[in-house]
Amino acid sequence: MKNRMKRVVSLFCVVLILSGIPLTCFASYGPSSDDLRGCNSRIVSPEWYNWLDSYETKYVKTKHGVCAYLRYEPSADSDYYDYVYEKDAVTVLARENGYSLVKVRDGVAGWVTSSVLVDSYPSSSGTGRTSGNSNTREVTEPEWYNWLDSYETKYVKTKHGVCAYLRYDPKSDSDYFGYVYEKDRVIVMARQNGYSLVLTADGQTGWVTSSVLVSRY
Repeated sequence: MKNRMKRVVSLFCVVLILSGIPLTCFASYGPSSDDLRGCNSRIVSPEWYNWLDSYETKYVKTKHGVCAYLRYEPSADSDYYDYVYEKDAVTVLARENGYSLVKVRDGVAGWVTSSVLVDSYPSSSGTGRTSGNSNTREVTEPEWYNWLDSYETKYVKTKHGVCAYLRYDPKSDSDYFGYVYEKDRVIVMARQNGYSLVLTADGQTGWVTSSVLVSRY
């Protein structure tokens, strides 16, 4: 009787152990419940299949060399509540819609544009933001928070259909050193005071009135 009871108990223990194996394996797979604990409650979690199996360490490297928006959602029109700064090390938790869910430090996480994340940060790198101009004066750079997270392609469309001034400063009384012409394609890098800092096809950088720029011609 005792031997039979021992066999039953032993069999019961084996069943418990075997039944617990898949549960344990499942629990260790995918994101942990602690990953976003204590972080901003408005942060939108990714779809389950967009979490990374193994989290990655990346570094922030923006085109303008300053910072990038830390957003609530993985979309360009999402509100932002903080920044990640040039050279910051972040932990990538998930990717979705061209954005990465990153944890900067305990309690700080959010979505950033995946294009600003690199595997390693170069030892020396210039921003090159206003290089290449043929004008002798320095073009005024925008305040750091006016640089765009992702640069935009725009086209010149003026009221008179000819050209617009390429200025040193983002203001109407600034001197100008060149022009952008009707139908020109430019890269918008920043906006300030109703002006856009643009890079032209021939490498010129300057300020133009934002009202002359359209998404498509």
